[in-house]
Amino acid sequence: MQETICDNFVINDDYLNSIPRPSIDEFNALKMKIIEKGQQEPIIVNSDMVILDGHTRYKILSERGMSINYMVRDFANKQEEFEYVVETNIMRRQLNNFQKLEALYRLYVGKKTEKNYNLWIMILESIKQGNITRKRIASDIGYTDEAVGKILKVLTEKYFIKKEKQVKKYNMKQGGSVYYEYHILPKTEEFLSKNKKKEVIGANKMITNITGLNRNTVSMGMALIERADSATKKKLRNGVWSITTVYKSILGRKDYKRKGGRSKKDIQCPHCKHIINRSDLK
Repeated sequence: MQETICDNFVINDDYLNSIPRPSIDEFNALKMKIIEKGQQEPIIVNSDMVILDGHTRYKILSERGMSINYMVRDFANKQEEFEYVVETNIMRRQLNNFQKLEALYRLYVGKKTEKNYNLWIMILESIKQGNITRKRIASDIGYTDEAVGKILKVLTEKYFIKKEKQVKKYNMKQGGSVYYEYHILPKTEEFLSKNKKKEVIGANKMITNITGLNRNTVSMGMALIERADSATKKKLRNGVWSITTVYKSILGRKDYKRKGGRSKKDIQCPHCKHIINRSDLK
């Protein structure tokens, strides 16, 4: 552990704002503890003296003109460093479930992106090995046709692969069935040379491990972060509403099925396709 004057420390606003700042009561409680007992834990910094853990302690100690004990910790890359900043402060602070999920949302998105990149690599390598139709690719990598189809569309739009229409002629009949083949482009080789498949923990599982919340709560909370309005998020952040209550009332209504905007209570006539509500039959 080392000691230095306050002027040597650097504050990264991205790290500072990644976690909700302590309330006035929390700040004053920590301030009184430091006044009475001194600095109990060192501030963690990287080799550039950027504060990773201990922003509040730094503020209190610097305001009082005290020297500060610190420890240097380095990481393989900035992503690992950011993960440390968030995880450490999540464990230290008294945050409600929604605040924890908001703080971890950037990590959540990052892990989902890593998983998508793994799937990109698997599909591109499968095409290189001669699996050039969606069905053969899906069978090769063990994913559904639908999941593979979505990624193939993205890869085509990003010019990693080209999509070619093919027609299989019917024997003794006119016409034929249409299918598509996928072939790699030069951009694929560049991408595969720079990116290798990684063992990636799922985004939901990672957040569950950090917070101790169950996966349903994590899924509902992340959906609310992405889709709820600012007023709703504010009430969740302040603890006025719970994640489960808001999700079920706004995004997860049991009487609503997201298919053409129809209620589960609706019935569609198989002949004329007219839609009626079950209650109308009573």
